[in-house]
Amino acid sequence: MKLLVFGGVGFIGTNVCLTALSRGYQVIACDNLSRTGVVENLAYGAWKISTVSPKALTA
Repeated sequence: MKLLVFGGVGFIGTNVCLTALSRGYQVIACDNLSRTGVVENLAYGAWKISTVSPKALTA
């Protein structure tokens, strides 16, 4: 089974991802990396996503 986790590089998200991996899930994490900035040494795939606000798009 596949699992998509938003915020998967932070403290809680990392633990969710690692638990899911240990139970046989295929895990992909999406995160804006605002707190960590790096995705080195992860046991699962991680995608950096943008968190642009709708207001910024119309400015």
